[in-house]
Amino acid sequence: MYLWDGKEECARCWHLLAWRRDEKSGDIKYVLSNAAADIPLIDLARMASSRFWVERALQDAKGAAGMGEYQMRGWTGWHHHMAMVMLAMIFMLRERVLLAEELPLLTAEDIVWMIEYYLPRPHATEEEVRKALARRHRRRQTDIDSRKNRNPVTLEDIL
Repeated sequence: MYLWDGKEECARCWHLLAWRRDEKSGDIKYVLSNAAADIPLIDLARMASSRFWVERALQDAKGAAGMGEYQMRGWTGWHHHMAMVMLAMIFMLRERVLLAEELPLLTAEDIVWMIEYYLPRPHATEEEVRKALARRHRRRQTDIDSRKNRNPVTLEDIL
């Protein structure tokens, strides 16, 4: 699709991607992209679907690392706060990568929970934390499985 804003000399190529999650749902997702005209469709679909993960990272930063909990008036304080949030997010990402095989459902919230669990109770054993975390992950896996059964989404749905 070509769009012209009336200011440039000629129209520019834009891509419009539209997909439906399933046949039952009337919900149609749209993405408008100004990527190069010769970009493969699979690359456009991959970029469009990565939006979820970007938003997920921002949700983790706001919920687990306190990104939205600043109370300052100047740019310097805001930048310092955001730098600390990013450091916390790097720490949490590193822990999730290191523990990916052992704890595939580990989230940023889980890491915050473990830190909060250990700090006020230094007497808590590692086994107690593992059991509590396993309970959290069993509940999360049950939720994931029930959602998959309701609305399965595949790459073909996006394309």
